[in-house]
Amino acid sequence: MTVPTTNGRQAIEYFFNLSLFLFIATGFVAAASTGKLDAPTVVLVAAAIGVRGLDFLGLTRVRLQASTVHGFTIAYFVFYIADFLFISGGFVFATGHLLFFLLVMKMFSAETNRDYVYLGVIGFMEMLLAAILTISAMFFAMFALFLLFGIAAFSSFEIKRGFDIMSSTGARAAEISSDTRAFQRGLGLMALIVTFGVLVAGLGLFFVMPRYTAGYFSNMAQGQTLSGFSNNVSLGEIGTIKQSTQVVMHVKINEAPKNVPLLRWRGRGMTRFDGKVWSTTQELVMLESNGGSAYAIPSTDDPDRPRERLAYTVTVEPMNNTAVFVAPGVRTIVGRVPRLWVDSTDSIVMLDNFVGLRYDAVSNVGIPPAQVLETASTDYPPNVQPFLKLPKLDPRIRELALEVTKNIATPYAKANAIELHLRTKYGYSLEMRATGDDPVADFLFRVRQGHCEYFASAMTLMLRSIGIPARPVNGFLTGEYNDVSQQFVVRGSDAHTWVEVYFPGHGWITFDPTPSAGSEPARRGLGTMAMWLDAMHLFWTDWIVSFDFGKQFQLFRQIDRGSRQLTTDWRSYTRTRYESLRTRIKWLHDGLPEDSALLPLGVMLITSGALLILFLPRITYLLRQWRSKARVRSGRADTRDVTMAYGRFQAVLARRGIARSPAMTPGEFAARIDDPAMAPIAREFTVAFEEARYGGATGRLPELYRLLAKLEHPQPVVK
Repeated sequence: MTVPTTNGRQAIEYFFNLSLFLFIATGFVAAASTGKLDAPTVVLVAAAIGVRGLDFLGLTRVRLQASTVHGFTIAYFVFYIADFLFISGGFVFATGHLLFFLLVMKMFSAETNRDYVYLGVIGFMEMLLAAILTISAMFFAMFALFLLFGIAAFSSFEIKRGFDIMSSTGARAAEISSDTRAFQRGLGLMALIVTFGVLVAGLGLFFVMPRYTAGYFSNMAQGQTLSGFSNNVSLGEIGTIKQSTQVVMHVKINEAPKNVPLLRWRGRGMTRFDGKVWSTTQELVMLESNGGSAYAIPSTDDPDRPRERLAYTVTVEPMNNTAVFVAPGVRTIVGRVPRLWVDSTDSIVMLDNFVGLRYDAVSNVGIPPAQVLETASTDYPPNVQPFLKLPKLDPRIRELALEVTKNIATPYAKANAIELHLRTKYGYSLEMRATGDDPVADFLFRVRQGHCEYFASAMTLMLRSIGIPARPVNGFLTGEYNDVSQQFVVRGSDAHTWVEVYFPGHGWITFDPTPSAGSEPARRGLGTMAMWLDAMHLFWTDWIVSFDFGKQFQLFRQIDRGSRQLTTDWRSYTRTRYESLRTRIKWLHDGLPEDSALLPLGVMLITSGALLILFLPRITYLLRQWRSKARVRSGRADTRDVTMAYGRFQAVLARRGIARSPAMTPGEFAARIDDPAMAPIAREFTVAFEEARYGGATGRLPELYRLLAKLEHPQPVVK
């Protein structure tokens, strides 16, 4: 890259243009990295930015005339209406297209300071658009670069404007130094304003304004779609989700029983089956909240059911899904959640998508002992009758259920027998080989391989065919534990379907007929870097996106506790140091009369320390002089050594009563010297210094030191 450095003005203009270009380019990359922009916009704007970037390499020179820009702009405003109504179908994306159009037009036509200000505003709007479209932690990295290039652009713009002002007033090069102080004050004030503004705005937005939702436009930020957790689920949808490794949520265990069972995060239960699609009736009951954020979930379980309390926190990634994932037996949900409902399958749902969902929940994961379930009656209440209904079945399914459960008396033992039969006699596969009008029968009697949906559907239909209420449930397995964040990472590949069987007096009990290859959490062996990245992303979601009044209170409480602890530690430290010092002083006081050598040694150490402190600046100066001369001798001198040589030059003349005023240029100072023995040497030294310092001729340093030696010992002039 060729950087024009003919003079200071060209250099600062180049720096400003490059900073502004990187500023707006970073804003576009931030918006594009959200994945919400359409492909034509990304390709066209990226191409335009690439062409403009080649200009800085001197490879292209593309400019748009003002008349061309005006024509395109008028035409685009007509297109904007069509884009808003028919193409994008919304204000945010249509306005985003308009923003990028204005960016391209201004990028190739900017000439005045006003144009540059417009470009800066467009860059800010790009970053605002990215903030609307995403809650990813990647936004923070892009924003950090955006802020860096922004401060560089704004600061260099002030410098450029200062050059423009001096040029407009006709200032000569020799007069520029007289404007330096005012120019520095303006630049310093600009830097202070930008820094103070960023700090105040950032602190204000973060600490004073907790997020009630994931942002004002949170309903526009669409996440991944998990269609397997709706009212209607076709066989195969969960298998499709299982092929994804994308993170769907994190779960932190806050309290767990001693013997924790295999955890499952329950999503939606199903009622009816038509042979290919499971569905549930939308019979919703709104849950009563306590204080607006705490929900108690009614339980129909036996009051004598074992109490095994599981308390956990769930942080859900953005996704198009209305299911609230909890462990079976949920009793309470507290947190940043909208209005909750419970359906006929005891599933917790929302009526609308909600970005940035985070909640604390408590479940009773206790399971009655097998001997208790063996004694359960078969007097099923009316509310479970829908879970006995069957579609038109292949008769072989009931025959298989009867064959597997023959000579078995109780419903619990029959459920165990069918579960064991499916787990041991069939194979697990994510391939959807079962076909035809009755894919479950095809799975049982021909393919004999499938994924969890087929196993759960087969067990449910077999149980219903022999009069035992059952239902399939879609959700997720435990996930993989992250040692850094101390939370479970649940991915799409952890999606799973299992079965719940009803036992009067005890409620719904979980069974899993899927072989172990598909019913155990995947172990991918997260590397250290992957764990840290996941923990950073979780921190971003937890403390930035979901920063609410609860987090605000928690943060301030931690700060208060930390400050109290710091004060206590400081007092303890100072008290300890004071006692140690007092003990040493007492030891010295008591030891002086007894040890005649102790007093002279102490006086010597104190005197040496005082002398070292007194002469430290001089020692440091001599050391710097020695290092500078060493660099000159080795040919590695730079401008620092030139400046040091001139400082020594001024010191030599000051000792002879010739002091330089700060307002004097080096040439003016040399012209002021009237001593006939020193004046020629001083003028020759000044010429060599200016060439070395401002012309880059550091090779003249040996000559500077030679002239300094002559100046320190000038020869008298013979008349």
